Amino acid sequence: MAETIHKLTPAEIAANQDFNVGNQPRVKALTFVEIARQLAKAKQIEPALQIVNSIENGEVKALGIIAIAQELQTAGQLQQAENLLSQNLQLPTVSNPDDFAENQSIISIAEALVKAGQIERSLQIAQSLKKDDSKQEALTNIALQLAEIGQVDRALQITNTLTLLGLKESALTKIASKYVEIGQLDRAVQVTQSLDENNKANILIKIVDAFAKLGNSETALQVAQTIPSQEMKANAIANIAARAIKFK
Repeated sequence: MAETIHKLTPAEIAANQDFNVGNQPRVKALTFVEIARQLAKAKQIEPALQIVNSIENGEVKALGIIAIAQELQTAGQLQQAENLLSQNLQLPTVSNPDDFAENQSIISIAEALVKAGQIERSLQIAQSLKKDDSKQEALTNIALQLAEIGQVDRALQITNTLTLLGLKESALTKIASKYVEIGQLDRAVQVTQSLDENNKANILIKIVDAFAKLGNSETALQVAQTIPSQEMKANAIANIAARAIKFK
């Protein structure tokens, strides 16, 4: 059967052209950010700054400054990175606290700062957001970034301040998984107590397997008994038995 090819209407063509034209300056600006990053990596800070300062988009300019600071941080020039941010980082103006795009710009800057090792500065920016949903999204992204780089306790501390359940659930799931990954199994068990049944079961399976791999069948069995899904619980117990036999 021949495929039906959808032909764009004149309105769709116009909308697509407007989208592409509207995004061209941003794409060009982001290219400048990457060029500046490479210059900073080559220790060419002044040329990198000149390129970033030529960017008109306030969000992308801020991301460029952060990119340069990140390269300085990576090179061990911590004070120079701090000075650069203090002297050059300017946030885009949020004229309307409820404006989605303006809030997303601030959120992206806060997230970039975490990657550059500027956690306190990132948190201050996130807390400055007036719209609660946006503030919590920013804090969630920060927590996820911190968990990813191994600062799991700090990530948990931030996550515990969240009130939007969906965001909190996603962060707690990531944190619990990270605790398993770094071998802090007791901490992982504690975090799972706050998860919904599906996420809780999936993380507990990982914890049971980790304890079983360590030859700690007794603890693995205790954790397995708390798995809410009967089917998953039965499979976990069977896997514990199989591993116990291997250890004998």
